[in-house]
Amino acid sequence: MSSKIIKFLKYLNSLPFNFTVKHYYPFGETTASVMDGKFNSPEAWDALRVSHPHFSITSERESWVRQCELGINKDGQDGHLNARAVEIVDLLKANKFTSIHSVGVGGAALEYHIKRLCPNIRMTVSEFAPKNVEMLKRVFHECDSVIQFDLLSKDWSMWGGDEHYCVMMYRVDTSLTDEQWRDVFQNMYESQVLNVLYIPAAFLTLKYLYRRTKSNILCKLLQRDISFAGYFRTKTVFESFWASKYQEHELKFCGMNGFLLKRTGS
Repeated sequence: MSSKIIKFLKYLNSLPFNFTVKHYYPFGETTASVMDGKFNSPEAWDALRVSHPHFSITSERESWVRQCELGINKDGQDGHLNARAVEIVDLLKANKFTSIHSVGVGGAALEYHIKRLCPNIRMTVSEFAPKNVEMLKRVFHECDSVIQFDLLSKDWSMWGGDEHYCVMMYRVDTSLTDEQWRDVFQNMYESQVLNVLYIPAAFLTLKYLYRRTKSNILCKLLQRDISFAGYFRTKTVFESFWASKYQEHELKFCGMNGFLLKRTGS
């Protein structure tokens, strides 16, 4: 197959236009404990953190550390978590970032590895579900600050105006609508947040869309309940969130696409 054909197929697979689809996930029996089966509230995520094996967070320090170090599959993580943390630390050091605020951390396994590799960096982690925050306070002793914070907050000024500060958003993209994400970047821009490391769960591609559709159909055939769990979107949709506000530098982190975003203008 010629290189031109391969290049065209890759271009076609990337879905080079704005396209966002709803994401559904078979949460199982946990869905019964959540209103309407929608996981878009602090109460819903607290229910998952307590009861769902894939999303739960242990309140025992030793068990949590073991999960982080063994790379146990939690929150959609993969076996490259430690290596990904190494690459992120290299990026932080290369840009002379001395502080980081990681938003929507879930079990904070990635953040644990970042702090282990770079103990001198000042780290704040946040979640918007209160029980999640309390669990992290009990186990993540290395972290400088664990706080409750909502991505949709208008005020990001606590992390604004400092060229050595970086806000990290790792795999939190599915939680919000396109309009909400545009608001988030507008709020960060107005709050003078200068640096953002944005690593989405995935770009929506033709192949990925096929696999998701196939999975949803299979769940229906097997009469397995699936619940609305957010959104997947193409690369061009992501880029529209920060257009004219942040200059993007596209990067790779052990197979995951990401962006280092630097605020434009005065």
